[in-house]
Amino acid sequence: MPRIEERCRPPWHPHWVRICTGTGDIHPTPEGVRLHVAPGTGERYHLAELDDTHMRPRHAYLWRPPARLRVRARFSSPATLRGTAGFGFWNMAVSTTADSVAFIAPQVFWVFLASPPNRLAVTPGWSGRGFFVQSIRSPTVPRLVERLGALALRLPLVSRLAYRTAQAMVPAAEQPLDDIDPTAWHTYLLEWEAARVRCLVDDQVVLDAPIAPRAPLGFVAWVDNQFAAMDGTLRGGWLSVEHAQFLELSEILIEGT
Repeated sequence: MPRIEERCRPPWHPHWVRICTGTGDIHPTPEGVRLHVAPGTGERYHLAELDDTHMRPRHAYLWRPPARLRVRARFSSPATLRGTAGFGFWNMAVSTTADSVAFIAPQVFWVFLASPPNRLAVTPGWSGRGFFVQSIRSPTVPRLVERLGALALRLPLVSRLAYRTAQAMVPAAEQPLDDIDPTAWHTYLLEWEAARVRCLVDDQVVLDAPIAPRAPLGFVAWVDNQFAAMDGTLRGGWLSVEHAQFLELSEILIEGT
């Protein structure tokens, strides 16, 4: 069983790819490592990311169920976040430019922090932003259809119809974490099985659902200034960052097949 253990102190495990753009940087702290975005304009993308997906094609991503991810982490204040931050498993499903966003059949299981104007709800009845855990299992889509769909989604009427169809047809499990303070240190455990996911925070179950993403997936942890809004039309872009924002990590443990 593959196993990656990172104590978030130099020297880094050779497994990781570290990516920084704009005002993003990654630096050590007394507790571990901080993925950090300093103030900057909304005219460009600001990102600090740790992953094992870049430089690999999607079919060669490393993780398959059963897999477990344990992360000890804390975030900067949600009140000053401008963009998104989080960690978990994904298939590099989102591409955002200054004025548009594209989704590629998302397969994700992650802990997510999103500021306004993000609206990332697949299931109805909640805002699609704030602090939450999310699992999405999109249907398998041929690559050509993905590309054509990404172009079509820029048309308002098509985008509105696609969003309503996704809410009805794309299996997703989404749980707001309103009772958890993301600025405090917590231990998060993501358990990914072939047909089920569970998320625990400090050993307390916060999500247990029979909806699991399709393999293979990669690991990602990040903080950035982007937004995506699925609210009848599909909008996306970059936000100006007025205050420093970060995701701090002190432990990452991944075990899978």
